[in-house]
Amino acid sequence: PDHGLRVREQRRELARGHAVTQRPFAHPGQDLRHGQENTRDDRSGGTILAPVPRRPSPVTLACLAVALLAALVYLNSLPNAFHFDDGHSIVDNPYIRSFGHARRWVTDVSAFSVLRENTNYRPVLLLSYAVNYALGGLRPAGFRLFNLLFHAGSAILVCLVVRELLRRIWRGEGEPRPEWPAFLGGALFAVHPLQSEIVDYVSSRSDGLCAFFYLLAFYLWVRANATGARAPRALA
Repeated sequence: PDHGLRVREQRRELARGHAVTQRPFAHPGQDLRHGQENTRDDRSGGTILAPVPRRPSPVTLACLAVALLAALVYLNSLPNAFHFDDGHSIVDNPYIRSFGHARRWVTDVSAFSVLRENTNYRPVLLLSYAVNYALGGLRPAGFRLFNLLFHAGSAILVCLVVRELLRRIWRGEGEPRPEWPAFLGGALFAVHPLQSEIVDYVSSRSDGLCAFFYLLAFYLWVRANATGARAPRALA
């Protein structure tokens, strides 16, 4: 009798909604739409939803592969010494050794180099040199690592731009996925020999910075046109 009474009480609690209940979409097994897995609770007869780890998206894997490829190609160049214009614009340049010269970066073209015939107006470049010097002094590996990070970022942006453009063309269900062509485009940009100078030659950092911010602006503009969002368009 006591067992039957407990069973009736549990049924009344279930009817009132105080016990664990099964959600409308829940069913034994895995519910891929909600990224959750259902497991049966034998005590209450209800369903407990356990989270299932989400796999990285194809575009995320493509971007990571492009960045890894760029790193593998250029990591052996990091310990190389400074050369050519690196001497007068970095090694011997006193204006990159303190952020106190920031005002001079934007007002004096001679802050670019110790050679008078090599004056130039590049405040963003000088800022990046100053950041490098503050983090690791005049270590060539640190300066080249900075170049490599921007180059890998540019290769990722090429991958994303190609994907966004192909998504506008391949809209049908039977069309191929754009991630593979996007990966090939980013990989080609990452390892092409013409790109080696902006990583190996520290003084060519200005080209890497220009490429990165141009591709970033173009990607944001493409995304803004595709989604109608105002924030990416304003940033672009």
